[in-house]
Amino acid sequence: MTATSGAIPPILLVGCGRMGSAMLSGWREQGLAPSVAVDPAESAKAFAGPDLTVVGDPADIPENFAPAAIVLAVKPPRRCRPTSASPPIPSSSPSWPAAPSPASPP
Repeated sequence: MTATSGAIPPILLVGCGRMGSAMLSGWREQGLAPSVAVDPAESAKAFAGPDLTVVGDPADIPENFAPAAIVLAVKPPRRCRPTSASPPIPSSSPSWPAAPSPASPP
């Protein structure tokens, strides 16, 4: 898969839900070069077209695909409730060196 004359270079889009599909829509309006989206949801296949190959597994990304950027359009993982088998969570945050004070004007 190689780039065409689209204004938006090839992108690897990870996640094609609400956020990913909204970005995809804007890119398509600008002229998206052939790109790939990875999303296991069956509904993501509806976004496939001449400018987008949709795969359900990263192993299915075409071997010759070379994206100019990788865009993560997925929700951050939600933290599970700790269980008795969970490691303890530190009660204090790490110490960071203080930022230097700005120099006083002359």
